[in-house]
Amino acid sequence: MIKGIIFDLGHTLMEFTGVWEEVEAEGKKRMAAYLKKKKLNPSEEMAQDFWQNRQNGYLEADKNHRELTAEQALVKTLEKFNVKTHSLSRHWRAEGSKEPHLNGKMKPLIQGALKAYFSPEEENWRLFHDAYVVLKHLKKEGYLLGLISNVTDVPFFNRCLKKLKLTPYFNPAVPSAGHPVRKPHPEIFLHIARTWGINPSEIAMVGDLLYFDIYGAHQAGMKGVWLSTNHDKAYKFTPEELKDDPRLVPEATIYSLTEILMLVKNL
Repeated sequence: MIKGIIFDLGHTLMEFTGVWEEVEAEGKKRMAAYLKKKKLNPSEEMAQDFWQNRQNGYLEADKNHRELTAEQALVKTLEKFNVKTHSLSRHWRAEGSKEPHLNGKMKPLIQGALKAYFSPEEENWRLFHDAYVVLKHLKKEGYLLGLISNVTDVPFFNRCLKKLKLTPYFNPAVPSAGHPVRKPHPEIFLHIARTWGINPSEIAMVGDLLYFDIYGAHQAGMKGVWLSTNHDKAYKFTPEELKDDPRLVPEATIYSLTEILMLVKNL
């Protein structure tokens, strides 16, 4: 019997309404305006370097299942362009630290720059029309509800939850940028099982990506429910060597969130 349900966030509970390339360009523009206001004289080369750091981070994360945070990517860029930030970025993961070691002046500046960068993206996320109905019903039925999202910035994650009024539904809500590993590593799933104090086999993961959500849940001993939609996704990835892995096969496939209400008791 399922006692707890973990949801993915992007493209599972909320959909993206913009054009990624346009939103990315606007984010760079707003971040540059913020840095210019702070007398840092940003250049196009600086914005491109930040973007490239993020792309390299995604590729590396696919191999080591550790998030390169947006903050780390920006610090690398600022250091490259001789903006002093205390030069400790190379030690963050090696020492197991979740938070960057920045001096008092740089921390709020970097957070402000990233808030500006992510602001156009935040404006283009909206909740699926049936999300509230589903979450309210599941909570009323007594299911434990959790959230795991592969995301590179914890403040961005928290702002999205607050803006969409999702915060009261989930305990815990886990952004990978604030955790040692990201999906599909089983540890981020098992963290929620331990928090709830229940067996992983009593938990179902609902997500839109077979590798990150379904394969990850199965590695942790949980059940997987695949939300298959036609909505555009910013990022899809399945390693070639896992294309035929049975752990990519969900226990059930749904085409709208509402279907989970009838399905969950039979998992």
